[in-house]
Amino acid sequence: IDCKTCVANYFTLDRLEDNQVYAFEHWTACGNGIPWIAVKHNDEVYMIAYQVLVNNRKVKLSECDTYAEWERWLYE
Repeated sequence: IDCKTCVANYFTLDRLEDNQVYAFEHWTACGNGIPWIAVKHNDEVYMIAYQVLVNNRKVKLSECDTYAEWERWLYE
């Protein structure tokens, strides 16, 4: 999981730095699990799967799971 902050209500692929893209690609190529990006917008943290961002190049944060939703799932 890599973390970013965002002012807009969407997140774009070009917000990732080259080293982050390389790390995610290498992580995936090694057979590991899904790389995620945690994006803080206002007072909420949204979780974006790296491959979803690559496929769409732009993701509306309102369409993403929040960390609070993940947290509920983890502890149920």
